[in-house]
Amino acid sequence: MAKRPWILLLLAGWISGVTGQVQHPFQAGAEYSTEDDVLENSDTPRLHGRFLHITDIHPDSHYKAFSNSDSRHDCHRGKGDAGFLGSAGTDCDSPFTLVNATFKWIQENLRDSIDFVVWTGDSARHDNDENIPRSKTEIIALNQAMVDSLRDVFSETKKGKMHLRIPIVPTIGNNDVMPHNIFHAGPNRWTTTYARMWSEFIPEEQRHSFVQGGWFYVEVIPNKLAVFSLNTMYFFASNNAVDGCYDKSQPGYEHMEWLRIQLQFIRDRSMKAILIGHVPPARTSSKQNWDETCWQKYTLWVKQYRDVVVGSMFGHMNIDHFMFQDFRDLKIGDQAAALEPEYEADSRDKMTTQSRTSYLRDLRDLWAKLPSPPSKSANLRVLNRDKDILGATLRKSKKKYHRQIGGKWAERYAVSLVSPSVVPNYFPSLRIIEYNISGLDDSALWTHRNIKGAGDVSHAKLYETSSFGSTRESAVELSKKKRRKKKRRNKKMERNHQGLQYHYHLLARRHQDQLIQTSLSLG
Repeated sequence: MAKRPWILLLLAGWISGVTGQVQHPFQAGAEYSTEDDVLENSDTPRLHGRFLHITDIHPDSHYKAFSNSDSRHDCHRGKGDAGFLGSAGTDCDSPFTLVNATFKWIQENLRDSIDFVVWTGDSARHDNDENIPRSKTEIIALNQAMVDSLRDVFSETKKGKMHLRIPIVPTIGNNDVMPHNIFHAGPNRWTTTYARMWSEFIPEEQRHSFVQGGWFYVEVIPNKLAVFSLNTMYFFASNNAVDGCYDKSQPGYEHMEWLRIQLQFIRDRSMKAILIGHVPPARTSSKQNWDETCWQKYTLWVKQYRDVVVGSMFGHMNIDHFMFQDFRDLKIGDQAAALEPEYEADSRDKMTTQSRTSYLRDLRDLWAKLPSPPSKSANLRVLNRDKDILGATLRKSKKKYHRQIGGKWAERYAVSLVSPSVVPNYFPSLRIIEYNISGLDDSALWTHRNIKGAGDVSHAKLYETSSFGSTRESAVELSKKKRRKKKRRNKKMERNHQGLQYHYHLLARRHQDQLIQTSLSLG
């Protein structure tokens, strides 16, 4: 394996405007292989150095072509301009004609030329239409339909059984649960539901941690590269069922500890890691997606394991862009405990045209503040008569620039990629990412793990009486409870701070008295 860090290409390319209308249905009742041997009739497997990122499909079985696309009709009724393959530039979700065309395009153009798939959530429609409210059954059915489509595209038949050709790594989106945005500490009915649904995707040894909290990882290139599926619902500031990543009682804290420990194991094995999740760590004046304590820990882990983490990618925003985590924004020690959000958290599920404009303007302003490399042409205009002075000036400017960005490899920053969505808020899109496979020619390739089905999560029956969330505390009650808890915590920390100040005051007085007594005795 090459010793230099693998580099994910930022100019990964995106594919939009898929056409075609029909997809071959998944074989009903097909069984999945429990063997690890080589597939028959398949070409000699090899790495291609490319993988697929697909996100925010948002399929909508109620979508009607040529219906009204405004916010009162949601492409469900009336007459209007809703297209056959979707309604670009509106808040309507994806018709199944678009979903089927997307998977048909993937099957015909990508199936045999990628190494794995990352699928970052939101595989159910939004709950926008008050006349057709979502249900738990619908959310599960829509997600199952997407699972079946992915299986259909990336499976082959061996001895009458379906067998995955490459690994698929999913993650939970904020619209894959109900109520949307609300995800309680696990185990819960959503983690057990998706553990069953994704049993072919989650390695057997990872299923327990998934049922516990919705997180897991897959070695997509055994002993070389792992993809970590993060449950960003526990970091999401809009999830009022949890409270950040500082308190040990919170699932966010447990999740961050799991991530730190696993990244250390990956480092000990000289492997690399890619981090994926649904909600990205956006942090601008108009939008802060994560609780600040979660952002701080995540950024710290990425900094400490920058020799391990070669990339991170997310969905949710439906906009093709990227963002930086600046390590100079890290707070030290217990300072992070009392952190208020750096910016106001945005509880809106979907970004409006106005909020998108504000968010993108904020990103542009942040990027404009990034240190700029020294300009040779600018110095030439001033020092074009003295090459020695010019060379010394350029070297000095280059050293200053490297100090500003954290060295030659810009170690002051981490980059998070946010993929465009299939749902046509703009144009329906996918992202193909290329990665460096130098030195991996002789690496072992992923093979389909033994699948024992629902038996691996049979203990889920213990949680049959648990609710999906709709009959538990309402979102409003949870929000109030979260604010009260944070207020109590801040008061407690303030009292502790005052107590420390008083303690230091007593020590100072005692020290002063000792100095006076010593002075008197000397006199």
